[in-house]
Amino acid sequence: MNNQSLGTMIRALRTERGMTQLDLARQMGVTDKAVSNWERDLSIPDVSSLPRLAGLLGVSVEELLQAKGIAREGGRGRRPQGA
Repeated sequence: MNNQSLGTMIRALRTERGMTQLDLARQMGVTDKAVSNWERDLSIPDVSSLPRLAGLLGVSVEELLQAKGIAREGGRGRRPQGA
């Protein structure tokens, strides 16, 4: 299991690709505030958007789902507190 939170992972992958939050937001069809909230683990992307997000960040959906706090044994996930 990945030791990074989903937000930390999104930020690292986005910056590795030289993208700003606004760049990613525009390509995802969301606001830059939404991306900021993802990166601060205040909310998570909608599950239907994960394939697009994964593609833009150059990883698989499975890799995103391995983020700390997203997937648990038995396939049951949870939302971060306050989301």
